[in-house]
Amino acid sequence: LGLLSTLPELEMYAPVTTHRANVEAGRLSLVAIRVHSTDPIVAFTRTGARRILRDDQAPTEAVLALVRREATDAELDPVAATEPASLRAGAAASTPETSRQFGNGGVRPLLESDCNEPGDPGCSGGGSWTPPTLGLPATTTPQPPGLSVTGFNINDYRESWINGDPELEVWLYGTLQGIYGSATIGGGSYVTYDPNASVKLAIDCAGHSYTADGNWRNFNLDQTGLINPSRPILFAQAAKLQYEDVLSRRESPRFVVMRRNVWLSAPYFIQVIERDDNRGGCPEPPQNRSFSFKFGWVDGKLVLNGFDNSDLQTLFSTPNDPILEVGYPTKELLAAPGWRTLSSQYGSITVTNTGFTAAAIGTGTTFVYQNACVVNLIGSRICP
Repeated sequence: LGLLSTLPELEMYAPVTTHRANVEAGRLSLVAIRVHSTDPIVAFTRTGARRILRDDQAPTEAVLALVRREATDAELDPVAATEPASLRAGAAASTPETSRQFGNGGVRPLLESDCNEPGDPGCSGGGSWTPPTLGLPATTTPQPPGLSVTGFNINDYRESWINGDPELEVWLYGTLQGIYGSATIGGGSYVTYDPNASVKLAIDCAGHSYTADGNWRNFNLDQTGLINPSRPILFAQAAKLQYEDVLSRRESPRFVVMRRNVWLSAPYFIQVIERDDNRGGCPEPPQNRSFSFKFGWVDGKLVLNGFDNSDLQTLFSTPNDPILEVGYPTKELLAAPGWRTLSSQYGSITVTNTGFTAAAIGTGTTFVYQNACVVNLIGSRICP
């Protein structure tokens, strides 16, 4: 029991689709175990014989796997979302999205397709070979304007077969420029505003089980190779780049200290990930960053307490495996008309622009409400 208490949360399932009927019928050959992604896959037969399985290829025998439960995002865990980052288990080992590096060179450049496959949508000319079609949920709604994926060529999902079917998602990120935070001065905590601070925020997406926009965003890609969607897969709309930023009192009576609508600015990013949590599809991220403050008194002066900028980073961090990421230093480049091929060593996608314009992406901040103390003392303490 002592040894078991040191293990992380585990889950048991049949990761290989073709094995599941045999596993459910009790025709089980192996039980495989891997707690950490760097561990070997150790399996045992019914008689207790020990085997080491390949990481890149599942065995033909039916396997039941015992693996570490894929991590849940912080916004789904109210405890993790409110604890200081320094107190969270494994915080030092995690890499927030605000500083994540993709490969050895950081953000990958926009590359033309290598045209290794006949009929690759990034190649000219093509050939007689037709790639398989990705089936998508039916939709009767008109195609919404935005950026869509119209072709996949994935050669590596960045995870082993023991992790089950891949959960691929396509995301749009923007940059929140100027962040409210807190500082400790003379033993008291005060609201501050740093116009030079910024954070990269996930703002729009498409993925498995997504049901908004009349199923235009819903897809489930579970095989490698060149795949043509039977219709465009919408993943980004210009209006979603407007973000609501809210500060409010934590305790009763609750009231808003500041509410502003902020347009996320450049750099923008298009990213394809293999999701490593159990959320089951990219439900649309919240269109706001809402933080509560606790009011108190220091030296007879009202102050705000309870926010650390690391909480913001943790909210938007997740240990997902990146397939590719492309950065855009201006909104005009993000909204370039036509189609483009985005590539990395793990695969490529074809992105098509249908009515996604730079003019539809606004700039600046509109304050819906701002407490007078915050207005007068931006960058300093509140309510002296």
